[in-house]
Amino acid sequence: MGSINRLQELLPARVRPYTKVIIAVAVALIVLLWINGVYQRSRPEYTMKILDELSTPTAIERIDDFSDYFTPRGRGVWTWLIKKSAKGNQSAPTKVVFGKPVVTGDTWTVTMADGEGTNATIKLIKDRYWKFDDIYVESASGKQIELWASYMKEHPILTMVQLNWDDLAGAFIKGFVMGYTGTGF
Repeated sequence: MGSINRLQELLPARVRPYTKVIIAVAVALIVLLWINGVYQRSRPEYTMKILDELSTPTAIERIDDFSDYFTPRGRGVWTWLIKKSAKGNQSAPTKVVFGKPVVTGDTWTVTMADGEGTNATIKLIKDRYWKFDDIYVESASGKQIELWASYMKEHPILTMVQLNWDDLAGAFIKGFVMGYTGTGF
């Protein structure tokens, strides 16, 4: 109470009766701003904003500052995608258009497209905050992919075989026929 009395002595006489009210309003305003910040950070759109902020190779180094917004798998996938895009690989499109989000229980998904044949679905999982978990890549550069990014990261050789199966099988059959008929020698 001593600090309030000291504050009242510093204020003009006409404001002194309202000192406690002014302090109460200031405290209430601070609490409301804090609650609004907590609410905003718990929305999936905020997680998408973080993904956007961490979409460059230099910004990805700050991923530890946002660990609350990534599952362990999601953190690895996002870091991998950004590093792949830095090497000139088009695994992570830069300009994207997002579709309407869909919430199913504790999962939030939104489709995205880059206008150049890349279509994917981003998956967030609800925890304390919405956490990035994975991306389902439907197509890239017009070619059907239909694989999770985490699978592509963990199994690069199997991914390459799956994505190029038609070409590999065709080359194998052609080589087999050429070898069998003797036309290849």
